[in-house]
Amino acid sequence: MLVAAYFLPLCSREAVAALTSPVYGLTDPDFVTVAVFYRQLFDLAPGGLARVASVLGGIKLVMAAGFLALIIDVVRGIVIGRKGDEATVNVALLIGALGLLVWSIPFYAAGDAAMMRLIATQALMISGAVIVVMVQRLAMPAEDLLEPVRFSLDPEQRPLPMRLDGVPVGRAA
Repeated sequence: MLVAAYFLPLCSREAVAALTSPVYGLTDPDFVTVAVFYRQLFDLAPGGLARVASVLGGIKLVMAAGFLALIIDVVRGIVIGRKGDEATVNVALLIGALGLLVWSIPFYAAGDAAMMRLIATQALMISGAVIVVMVQRLAMPAEDLLEPVRFSLDPEQRPLPMRLDGVPVGRAA
């Protein structure tokens, strides 16, 4: 939750700046470093820099959306009194780690020490959250684990839909 609270404003601010700016966010020197690196890596024409900047802004927007989904899921779980969805945590941390990897490679290639320290700190935050989630799941008693979902094509064998308070909703006749 704290990792999401850190990355959500950071990623959303950078994504909005890149996607709404007339120069695609290329006023930020760090953003330019990443965009130029990937333009050169994929051997794009100089006009391809705008496309790369848009894609990088989109990656930041997807990261922000993943962390927003995590915050919403945790808050919803607290309000309802249920445990949050583990898949949301998994996907948010995976998107965050992959997005951070995309952003870290150019700074390591350029040898920018200040940005390498910042990226390493952010990578430690995400990897720490992954470790906490893994240890927490390993420490859970077996009866708290979810049973595998079994699907059936027979409408009579499908589970009843549930309301938010956990009460089953009857089948329509």
